[in-house]
Amino acid sequence: MCGGVEIRTIYAGHKQAKACVISRLSSERAGTRFNVRGANDDGQVANFVETEQVIFLDDQVSSFIQIRGSIPLFWEQPGIQVGSHRVKLSRGYEANAPAFERHFSALRRLYGKQVIINLLGMKEGEHMLSKAFQSHLKASEHAGAVRMINFDYHQMVKGGKADKLHSVLKPQLNKFLDDCSFFYYSGERGVTK
Repeated sequence: MCGGVEIRTIYAGHKQAKACVISRLSSERAGTRFNVRGANDDGQVANFVETEQVIFLDDQVSSFIQIRGSIPLFWEQPGIQVGSHRVKLSRGYEANAPAFERHFSALRRLYGKQVIINLLGMKEGEHMLSKAFQSHLKASEHAGAVRMINFDYHQMVKGGKADKLHSVLKPQLNKFLDDCSFFYYSGERGVTK
C-alpha cells in the first residue's frame, strides 16, 4: 500500500478511544510534484489520496472518508526552478471536458455526493486554474450533485492564524453536512450509514 497509517489513543470525556487515520495514495496517476499534475484521459488525477478516519469507542466504530487530488483538467507547471513554475492549461476547454466528466462520474459512483473545497488562491496561475475548474463544474452533468466552496487557504491562514478555518469555512460546510454520510457500527444497534 502506498500511503500511511497512524493509530493513537484519545480521550472522549472520561472514556478512552482509539483513533486511526489511514491514507491511501492512488497509483493511477503517480509521479513527483511539478512533473505530474492534473488529469489523464481516463479522468484519474495526480496525487489522489483517500483518507479514512476511524474511531473505536467501546463496542462502537465510526468511519469517515475524505478525498483530495489535483484539479481534474489537463494542466502543467513546466520548468525546473522552484518558484518559476507557471501554471498552463495544456488542452482547450472542449478537450478537457471528457476527462473531467469521467473523473466526477467515478467519484460519484465510489463516494456518492461530493462537496469540493477549492483551496486555490488568487495568484495568477492558481486563479486561472480555479476559474477553469469552476467553469467546467458549472457546465458539467454533475453540477447539481457536486458543490464547490472556494476557500483561498493561503490568504485565510496568513500569519499562522487558522481561526478562519472555523469561522469562515465551517459555516459554509455546515450547509452540506446533512448530505454527507459516514459508517457507524454499534454492538447494540448494528450498522448505520
